[in-house]
Amino acid sequence: MSAQINEVCQDGDCDPALQSIPLAEPLSAKATGAVDPQRAEQYKAAYQRVQQIKQGHAQTPEWTAKYRSNQLNGKSCLRLNQLESYFAHEYEQNPDFAKFIDQNETDVAAWREDGFQASRRAINLNKRIEDKCPKETRDLEKGAGPSLANLPATYQKLGQVQGYFDKKGNLLKPLEQPAAATTTADDKNLSKKEQIAELKDKVSKLPLGSPMQNKITGIADALGTAQPKLGNLLGNLVGPLQSKLSAFLPGPFGLLSKINAAKDLLGSLKNFVPKIKVGGLLSKIGDLFKKGEGLSKKAKDLVDRGEKLKDKHDKLTLEAEDLKKEMDQRTAAVEKLKQKLGDLAKQKAELTEKLEDKPRKILDDLKDAVANVEKQAGDLAREAEQENQKKDEVLDKVDALEQAKEAIEKELDQLEKEAKDLAKEQEALTEETSEVEAEVEQVKEQEKAVADLAQQLEDLKSEKAKQEELAQCESELKKLLSKLSGVDAVQNEIKKKSKGLFALPGKLLGKLSDLKLFQNKIKLGKNGIPLVGKALAKVDQLTETANMIGSTVELLTGKKTRLQEQIKNIDQKLELVNGIYEGREDLVNGYKDQLIQLIAEKSGLKGKMDQGMADIAGIETQVQDFIKRYNIFDENSNCLDQQELEEKIAELEKQQAETEPELEQLEKELQDAEQRTEALKADTEAAAEMIEEIEVEKAAIKEEFGTEVDLEPVTVEEWSESFQVERSYWDAVFHPDDEVVDGYRGRYFEVLLKDAEKTIKLLFGPGEYYMDKSTFRKTYGPTIGAFATEALQAMKKADRDQVKLFIQGSADLAGHTTFSGNLDERYLYDEVEVLPQKSDPENFSNVPTAKSIPERNFCNDHLPDLRGRYLKEMISIYSKKFDPIILEGAVKQFQDKEERNAIIYLFFPEDLLSTYEKE
Repeated sequence: MSAQINEVCQDGDCDPALQSIPLAEPLSAKATGAVDPQRAEQYKAAYQRVQQIKQGHAQTPEWTAKYRSNQLNGKSCLRLNQLESYFAHEYEQNPDFAKFIDQNETDVAAWREDGFQASRRAINLNKRIEDKCPKETRDLEKGAGPSLANLPATYQKLGQVQGYFDKKGNLLKPLEQPAAATTTADDKNLSKKEQIAELKDKVSKLPLGSPMQNKITGIADALGTAQPKLGNLLGNLVGPLQSKLSAFLPGPFGLLSKINAAKDLLGSLKNFVPKIKVGGLLSKIGDLFKKGEGLSKKAKDLVDRGEKLKDKHDKLTLEAEDLKKEMDQRTAAVEKLKQKLGDLAKQKAELTEKLEDKPRKILDDLKDAVANVEKQAGDLAREAEQENQKKDEVLDKVDALEQAKEAIEKELDQLEKEAKDLAKEQEALTEETSEVEAEVEQVKEQEKAVADLAQQLEDLKSEKAKQEELAQCESELKKLLSKLSGVDAVQNEIKKKSKGLFALPGKLLGKLSDLKLFQNKIKLGKNGIPLVGKALAKVDQLTETANMIGSTVELLTGKKTRLQEQIKNIDQKLELVNGIYEGREDLVNGYKDQLIQLIAEKSGLKGKMDQGMADIAGIETQVQDFIKRYNIFDENSNCLDQQELEEKIAELEKQQAETEPELEQLEKELQDAEQRTEALKADTEAAAEMIEEIEVEKAAIKEEFGTEVDLEPVTVEEWSESFQVERSYWDAVFHPDDEVVDGYRGRYFEVLLKDAEKTIKLLFGPGEYYMDKSTFRKTYGPTIGAFATEALQAMKKADRDQVKLFIQGSADLAGHTTFSGNLDERYLYDEVEVLPQKSDPENFSNVPTAKSIPERNFCNDHLPDLRGRYLKEMISIYSKKFDPIILEGAVKQFQDKEERNAIIYLFFPEDLLSTYEKE
């Protein structure tokens, strides 16, 4: 028992190389569309590799016997069964791979059946391995081959294809049992004599006798009997029946053509309206026309049915030809079965002889040989059954084709009968149509005399031509109207544009007057104040600008007056041209009315002639009088010359073309003056606001600190170009790095605050991170107020938010290892948000981080950030212009009390400074 388990769990009877053959998983049953060509190529390569390995195994008879008796063991043989079942599954769903198999397998039906049996063997062997040694299947799944999980689905699919199961998995026919193994547990218990007897019994029961011979012969005989029958059927389809059908088809087409010719003639006669009374002629024509329509429908129906019958015949012929090919294939297949039967019968006889003549020496070989013949005999029986079913299908198709051929012949006979009857009706219709045509010709001769008189009216210039002349005249007037309308529209636009434009100079002069009053008001009481000297000088410049703009507006007022006169002149001329046009339009409308009256009179004369009146002479007098009056009208109604009107309109267009650019230029100049005025107003308001803000800031500082501070705002040019800015209470030194903080590119200045004695100094005591509020207020309060005002005063308020203030605290190395302090409850900074240092300690990230500080026992490392946080709060208290940002502090690696401070960086974006440079 242990030996058997070991055999199942090892690589087994098959080449381990089978485990490394790569193969895509089976296609889903619901897969649709084209299959990837690369997939088919992979399956072809895998098939060829498996065939090579099997050919090597087949040289060992024992292996072949085990293969056929389902006795192969081991995980490599499991992979062989799996691959062969997947090949059969792919055949059913991949046309490219199926074509490849058809070219490489001599018996595809048997190969497909073997694929199904391989899926059974794979499932059984997989179960045995999982029961005995599940680790082996898990190892197998890790290899290059396909997964074993799809084995049950493959088994069900192939079982349905082979007819073993229905779609629900129900068994339709018994599953074939595998051939007996060459060596079984029972064989070991039998004597050689008993084993020989058992082999003789198996050989004697092989299904290779008379029943099988009769079955195959019966299939061949049935096909042989059906072949002449099919040949006669095909010969009739492509011979007599085809000739008869070809001879019939032109007939209905010819009848349809003759009937339609008579119907077309009747249709033209039906439209004939006689000018004299003809009793019953028109009704006779109408009746014949209806008769022709009925016969035309019959003929068309015959044509359609004939065409459909031809299509049936052609389709039946193709089916017969295909069936002949199929019958030839079946005949060839039966011949192969006969040959296989003869070969197997010969092998059976040889086995019988060997079993009678000292078989003990070759008993093992005989067992393999018997198993081999049993397998082939079983395959032959299946193939014979399949061919018998296919033979029945072929015979049924032959009978169906013969019945379809007889139906075509019967339908063709009926069509020929109907065609003969229709031919007689067509001849009668043609004869009656000729008689009616002759009657119509007689009536036409009688009408000729009246027609000659009517022709005289027709020789006149046609009403249409006269209408076209008047229409042309009217069209010319409309073109002029279009131009005139355009002139009107342009004039309206000019007046519309000028309406508001001409009021603008007065409004601008009023605005400028108000601005100069405001400028004078700003300067009142401000003279002698040094702080606003520059701003007052700016106001004086703005007053000069107001005077210059006012002079420009005065000149534009003169232009406005001249353009007003031009527009008025064009209005007067346009009114005159409109009057001329209206007179011409009334004249053309009168001619149109007169033409309508003449057309009505002519229609009346034609109506009398159409009635076939006997008094031809009286009608002739009336016609000649009409012709004379019509010719006079024709001469008088020639279109009037419109050149004068065209010239006047062109003159108006020219004047408008000259006026519009001048008006546009005036508009542009006035808009420019208006924009300059608005800019002047904004600059004046800004100067006033600056003066007021400086005064307010100075007063606030003095009130808060009791100190007189002379404020001197820093110009934007200083920030853009200088490397050092010096003021009474602070200095700013240019920093060479243009991007101290990531993303903040521009100019950086280190701000040095001076105390009350104007000494540059912002130091903390040893271990201290804050100052007493009163001390800080007295020492640095005016400094911060002056710095915040002077640094930003020269900038627009909208731009001040772009300027940033960065603070970095620092500490020296004194007491670095021993110092310990506690946070003051007034400045309890247990967490400080900073921009952290990068690898370069003088550069910082723009993403803030929060640093925790212990409330008790903080150390020297915490002092820089605490000092920065304290200074941020103090600056925010004394100036709302800045919201400082803290940079991560640093402890200097030496002792120096000057490092116990907080550095201030003032940052200006480069885009902001470049904007002021452009201004």
